[in-house]
Amino acid sequence: IIMLTAVTETTDRDVGLEMGAADSVPKPFDPRELLARIRAVLRRSTPEEAAPAPPPRAYRFASYRLEPDTRKVTDAQGAAVDLTGAEFDLLQVFLDRPGRLLSRDQLLDLTQGRERDPL
Repeated sequence: IIMLTAVTETTDRDVGLEMGAADSVPKPFDPRELLARIRAVLRRSTPEEAAPAPPPRAYRFASYRLEPDTRKVTDAQGAAVDLTGAEFDLLQVFLDRPGRLLSRDQLLDLTQGRERDPL
């Protein structure tokens, strides 16, 4: 955010900068100066595309590995373990909440995102 303001008091501009503005340009302003300040702010910011990707999140348990982003489970030798979508979701719920006792309703909410009545 670049503030374009008619306020001449430096205290008011300082408050704006403290609240998160990247720069402040007082009125009247030179359009070339404003453009230069915009370019400076853009240089200082890191585009999301250039940011390094976070390492893949994975769970390790017993001799298995679960990768939530790719929805894969592999054994110690790297062989894929076939699971249904519901089995995968249930396993991930348990891995996200180790040692917790979960009711049927909680499991349904966490795996399906909604409550279901028994058939």
